[in-house]
Amino acid sequence: AQQNMRLAVVAAMMAVAAGFSLPPLTSLPSAPSRTVRLVSGHHRSYVPRGLAATRCSLVSSVLVQPMPMLVAWGKKAPPPPPTLVSTLLAVWASLLATAQGMPALLVVSGLVSLLGFVRYAWFFSLGYGLSMSVMATACLLHYSSVSSVAFVTLLQASLVLAWGVRLAVYLAYREFVAWPDAAKRNLEITKKMAPAAKISTWLGVTVFDALLFSPVLFGLKTPSSLPLLSWIGVACQAIGLMIESVADNQKSQHRKATNTFVSKGLYRFSRHPNYLGEIIFWVGTFIAGVGSLTGMVQWLSATLGLVAILGVMTGASNGLDKRQAVKYLETPGYAEYLQNTPKLWPFTAGDDVAAVAEMVKSDKVTTDSSTAKEVKSNYAKNKNPWDN
Repeated sequence: AQQNMRLAVVAAMMAVAAGFSLPPLTSLPSAPSRTVRLVSGHHRSYVPRGLAATRCSLVSSVLVQPMPMLVAWGKKAPPPPPTLVSTLLAVWASLLATAQGMPALLVVSGLVSLLGFVRYAWFFSLGYGLSMSVMATACLLHYSSVSSVAFVTLLQASLVLAWGVRLAVYLAYREFVAWPDAAKRNLEITKKMAPAAKISTWLGVTVFDALLFSPVLFGLKTPSSLPLLSWIGVACQAIGLMIESVADNQKSQHRKATNTFVSKGLYRFSRHPNYLGEIIFWVGTFIAGVGSLTGMVQWLSATLGLVAILGVMTGASNGLDKRQAVKYLETPGYAEYLQNTPKLWPFTAGDDVAAVAEMVKSDKVTTDSSTAKEVKSNYAKNKNPWDN
C-alpha cells in the first residue's frame, strides 16, 4: 500500500511539473493540444492539456488502483474507422450538396431503374414506382435529420413515397398474380430487345424520374416562400393519388368478372381516370414545390419533369384508346361510350365515332398487309408499357 501511494505521489508531481490539470466538472478546456494517458491495469484516463494549468487534481480511482501506474504522452484517441453506412451517408450528403442535388437523384434513379434489364417493362412500371419511393425516403431521412422541414413539405414528400409504393405493389400484384400472362409476355419482349435499346431506355428513364422528382428535393432544401400554394399542391397530390388508386382498383375488379371495356365508376367521367389521377398528382407535386424554386437549374429541372409527365400520360392515353377501339368498336355500347365519355378530362366532349372507325379500318388494312411476325414485333416495340 505504501509503495502504491508513493507511485501515486510521484505521478502527481510529474503531472504538476508538466503543467497538466484535470478540468473542473463544470467546464472543459477550449483548445487542448495533447493529452496525458494515465494507464493502470484496465483503467485509462485521457487528461486534456490546459493552456494555463497551475494545479493537478487526480481522480480518486487513480489513487486506489492496485497496479503500477504509468504516465505516457500520446495524441488524441483516433476516431473509429468508418463503416459502410457512414460512408454511404457521407457520399449521399456530398451528392445532395452538388449541382442543386440533381446528381443524387440521378444516381438513385439509375440504380433502381437497373431492374429494367431483368424485364424491359420494369423500366416503366416497378422501376418507376420504386425509384420515386427510394428517392423520397432517402431525401426525407437526410433533410429531416440536418434541418427543420416544414410540415407541408413533409406531406409533399410523403405523398410521393406513398404513391411510389402503391404503384409498385399494384403493378407487381397485377403481373405476378392477377395477370400471369403479362409476366410471360414481358419476358418475351425483354429477350427481343437489343442491348443498345435497353441502355438508351435506362438512361432516358433515369433522367425522367430524377426531373419528375426534383420539385420534392428543392422543397426539402429550401423553405417555400408561398406556403398557401404549397398546401394547394399537396391537396392536388392527395386528390390525384385517390383517383388513380380507385380507378386502378375498379378496372382490376372489372377484369376479374369480364374482359370487356370498363364504363362504370370513375370510368363514367373519363375513359382513362387512372392517367387523369396521375396527371393531377404530378401537377400538384410541381405546384407544391414552386415556392421553393430558386435559380435556373431548379426551374428548368422541375419544369422539364412536368412537361415530360404530361407528354407521357397524353401519349399513353392515345395509345390505349387506339387499341381499345380496335378491340371493342364492334362491341355493343362501346361506340356510345366513346362518343359520350371524354378521353381524360371530365365534362369535355367525347370522340367522333366515325373518325375512330376510319382509324380502325386503316389500322386493319395495315395489319392485313403485314406478316404476323412483323405485326407482333412492331406491337412489342411500339407498345407503351404504361398502358394497361
